[in-house]
Amino acid sequence: MVEVRLPPLVERLEDVPLLARRFLGDFARKNRKPVVGFTEGAERALTEYGWPGNVRELENVLERAVILCRGTHVGLAELPLGQPAARRPRPELGGLGEFTLEELERAMVQRALHEHGGNISRAATALGLSRAALYRRLEKFGLG
Repeated sequence: MVEVRLPPLVERLEDVPLLARRFLGDFARKNRKPVVGFTEGAERALTEYGWPGNVRELENVLERAVILCRGTHVGLAELPLGQPAARRPRPELGGLGEFTLEELERAMVQRALHEHGGNISRAATALGLSRAALYRRLEKFGLG
C-alpha cells in the first residue's frame, strides 16, 4: 500500500483559485447561471481565508455564491467569508474532549442566535446553514 499525504487546503492556498474556478464553472452550469468569474476582492478573500473545512467548505461556499450571484462575477457580497466572524483565527482543539459534538453544536447555534439578535436568516448564514437546517437544529436542541 502506498500512503499519499494530501496537505490541508490552508497549506496549499495556491490551489484555491484553480479549484474555485472549477467549482464556479460546475455550479454555474448546474444552476444555469451566467456566472463566469470573481471580482478581484472576492478572489483575494478566497485565497486569504484559512479554509478550516478544507475543499468541502470551498465547494459549499462556491455553490452558495453562484446561487446568490445576480451578475456574471461573484463578489464579496456573495461570500460569507467577508464577515468578520469567518476571519477569526481557528481555535486550538485542546480542551474540547470534555464536550460532546452535540453539546458544541448546540452552543454554536445558541451563540449565533444571540450574536444576530435572534434573526434566523443571519444566524443560519453565519453558521453556513440554510434556514430549514437551522430550524431542524433548533427543534433537535429544544431551542425553538
